[in-house]
Amino acid sequence: MEELLSAGERKELELFRFVLNSDGFISTTSLSELIGSSVSNVWRIINKLAETYPDDILLVKNKQLGVQFVELDPMQDTYLQIKRDYLKNNLNYILLDSLFNEHYSSAQEFCEAHFISMATFYTKKKELDVLLALNKVTIDTKNFRIRSFNDIYVREFYYHFYWESFKTITWPFKTIEKKTIEVILDPFLENAHITVSNAEKDQILFRLVTTVIRIKNNHIFDCQILHNLISPEVRFLLSTQTSWLRDLVQNEEEYAHENEYLAFLVISNYSSAYVNLPIPDDYLVNYFESIDSAEWKLTVNFFNQLNAIFPDQTFDSKKNLPDLLHIMYTHIYSSFFAGSYVPSLITQNTENISPLCLEAGQKIIDTIDTKKNPQNIDYLKYYYALFIENYFEFKKVTIALHLSSDRMSADRLKNRLLTTFNEHIFFVDLPEQNGMLADLIISDTHFNTSSEVIFSRQPNSEQSFKVLKDSVMELFFKLNQ
Repeated sequence: MEELLSAGERKELELFRFVLNSDGFISTTSLSELIGSSVSNVWRIINKLAETYPDDILLVKNKQLGVQFVELDPMQDTYLQIKRDYLKNNLNYILLDSLFNEHYSSAQEFCEAHFISMATFYTKKKELDVLLALNKVTIDTKNFRIRSFNDIYVREFYYHFYWESFKTITWPFKTIEKKTIEVILDPFLENAHITVSNAEKDQILFRLVTTVIRIKNNHIFDCQILHNLISPEVRFLLSTQTSWLRDLVQNEEEYAHENEYLAFLVISNYSSAYVNLPIPDDYLVNYFESIDSAEWKLTVNFFNQLNAIFPDQTFDSKKNLPDLLHIMYTHIYSSFFAGSYVPSLITQNTENISPLCLEAGQKIIDTIDTKKNPQNIDYLKYYYALFIENYFEFKKVTIALHLSSDRMSADRLKNRLLTTFNEHIFFVDLPEQNGMLADLIISDTHFNTSSEVIFSRQPNSEQSFKVLKDSVMELFFKLNQ
C-alpha cells in the first residue's frame, strides 16, 4: 500500500528496490538519475538504509563500480520486510489501522495518543479522502470510525490495505490471533476437500479476519447488493459449516446477510481460481443461466468474442464448466467493484503478461457497454489476459533482422522485443530459413523480399518502437484468425 507513503519515502523504497534487484554494482550517478535527485541525497538514502537495517542488508561499495546491497537472509523477502517498517511507522497507516480497529472514541483521543495536533489529523484525513472516495468509503470524524453505505466496500478496501502492506511477512491484526481464524478456516477446507497453498490460505485468512473484526464492532453486511447471484446450494453449504458465525451473529436476519457475504467471498476474485466446492458445476452453470443476470451475459459475451478473435482456437465453454464459472465469478467481482480501488498488485502483474494477450482482453472489453454495465476495467483486463495466456496456444510471429547498424544495436532491439512479447515471437537469422518466410522483416535499408510485411526503419525512439510493437500485434492477430 505504497500510496500511503510520502513522496520521499516512496523515492527511498524505489531506490532500494532498484539496487536490490540489480545484478551487480550500480553507480550512484545512475541512481540519482533514476529518482531525480542529487548524488549526495542518494548517498544519504543508501547509508540510512544500511544503518537502519544491518540485520537484513549489507552495503558493499566500490569506487569504480558503485554500490550494491547484499541480502543477509535469502529466505526472506527483504524489500517487503523493509517496506513493512516504512508503512508501520507512517501516520497514514496508523490512522487507517486505528479507524478500522476502532481503538479510539474520537479524533481528539487519537491525536493525544500520537502526539499530533488536530490540524495535522485533518491534513492527513484530506490526503486519505481521495483514496477512500475511490472505494466508496469515508471517515466519520465525529465517532472516529470508517464508514460506507455497504460494509462490503470497507471490508474489500481493508483486505487490500493489509494484504498489500504485509502479505505473508507479518500478521498485522493485534486484536485477533492468526490461529483463531485458522480454527475457523481449516475445518471448512477439510470438509469441502479443498487444498490451497500457504499463500492462498493466508489470503483467505486476511479476508476472514477483516470480516470478523467488522462483525465484532457491529458492522453488518447488507446482502441486498448481491441480488440473487448466490445460489441456494452455496448458501446451504456455508450455513452447515459456520457455527462460529452463529456465535458472532445472534440476530437471524443479520446472520443470513453475513452468510451471504461469505458465499460472495467463496466465489469472488481471491479464491475462484482454486476453490472447488462440493457442488456440481453443471448445477451452478444452469443456475446462473436461469437468472440471466448481467454478469452471465458478460460471461457469454466473453467466450463468444474469444471465438471471434481466435477462430482457430478450440475452446468450448460448455465442456469446460470450471473455466466458465471462473469467468462468471470474475464478472461478479468486477461488477460490484466497478468504480473501486484497483490494487497496485494488478498493475504490477500485468507487466508479466504478454501485451498480445492484454490487447486481446481489451478487444473483448471494447465490446461491453460499460455505461450500462460498469466494470472494473483494469481488474477485468488482467483476468481476461491471464485466462487467454494460460489456456490458448498461438502461432508465433516470425521476425528477421536485416540491419546495417552495429550488432549491439540489433541485439538490443531483439532483446527488447523478446522481453515485450515473450514466447509469442521468434527470430530467424535470415529472411528465409528452411523455406519459411519471415512474417516481419525489420530493415533499415532497402530490401527485396516476398514477405508481406516490411518495417523499413530501425526503431531508435519510444515512438518508433511503439509503431513496431503495434505492427507485431497486428500480425499476431492476423496469424491466429
